[in-house]
This record gives sequence, structure tokens and C-alpha cells, in this order.
Amino acid sequence: VVSMIFVLVAATYYVFFEDRAKDATSTDIGLLSFPVVDFVFTIVLVIFWFTSSIAWASGLSGLKKAASEDSIFKAYQPCQAYGCTFTKGATYGAATVAVVFGFLNFFVWAGNLWFLFKETPWHSPKSSGVKGSEIPQEPPHQDTPPANSV
Repeated sequence: VVSMIFVLVAATYYVFFEDRAKDATSTDIGLLSFPVVDFVFTIVLVIFWFTSSIAWASGLSGLKKAASEDSIFKAYQPCQAYGCTFTKGATYGAATVAVVFGFLNFFVWAGNLWFLFKETPWHSPKSSGVKGSEIPQEPPHQDTPPANSV
């Protein structure tokens, strides 16, 4: 939910307000500009997606182990005394697909970090048009004779 809300906010900013923000500011401080906030928040989301995907994969592994035929029959006393059998085993296909999509989502957000970094002032800082070693000079003057004297 947080990812979806953030995507909607970021898309709204980039579609409707980015050009106005660039035209309104002549200098870019860079610390609180939206691309920097977007980059930092996306780093947080990448970390959250990675940790939650790992936690869900671990939880699914634990669920498979806890719901296995052996663990249920060993814990339930009547099954030890009388013997029980499973008629149909549990399937975890949808849960496994959810884990795979969680890691896929992590990779998509992590890949997006490069493109967001390119939007920050850290990748290509704005310059005043004059490089450090260049000093504006007048164009060279060449003395040419008038056309009628040739």
C-alpha cells in the first residue's frame, strides 16, 4: 500500500509539477528537492521489499514444515494411537508465486534506483555555465585587408 501511494504521488509530481519547479528555481540546493526525496524513499522501499520477501519466504518454509504430514501426525495424540492418513496434501503454489513476485518487486525497485540517481543533483550537478578553468574570452581578432586592396 505504501509503495502504491508513493508511486501515485511521484507520478503526479513528475507529470504535473516538475517543469514548473525547474522553471521557478534558478539554483538547486539539492537536499530537499523532490528527486532526492524520491531517491532516498525508494532506497527505504527497496530495503523493506527485500526484508519482507525474505521474511515471507522464511514463513512459507516454516508453514510447509509445520503443515507437513509428519509434523501433524506426531503432534496429534489420536493419530499416534490409531494411525491417520492424509487423503489430499496441501498445495503451496500460490504462496510460492507470491514469494517470487516479492523478490521480483525488490529487483524492479532496486533497478529503478539508477534512474532516480541520475535525476539527483549528485549525478550531474548544475553548473553556472563556466567551468573552473575556463574564463570567458573575446573571440580572436584577425586583421584582414579590405576586399578592394587585393
